[in-house]
Amino acid sequence: MGAGPGLFLVNPDPNDPEARRFVFGIPTVYLWAVLWLAVQSGAVVVAYRKLWNESKEDEEGAAETKGGRP
Repeated sequence: MGAGPGLFLVNPDPNDPEARRFVFGIPTVYLWAVLWLAVQSGAVVVAYRKLWNESKEDEEGAAETKGGRP
């Protein structure tokens, strides 16, 4: 596994006068981390709404407490 292009977010070329180290006054690597936090949080929210649906589990649990067949 190589370092990849993310290496230049942490350590831009010091000889390049146009290397961007800051975006809107925020270090680029911090902005990258916040972006990926948002992406991963969005994936968790989508998974919660689409995959981790509790309605089926609630119906089965209610049937067991009422003496119904599971």
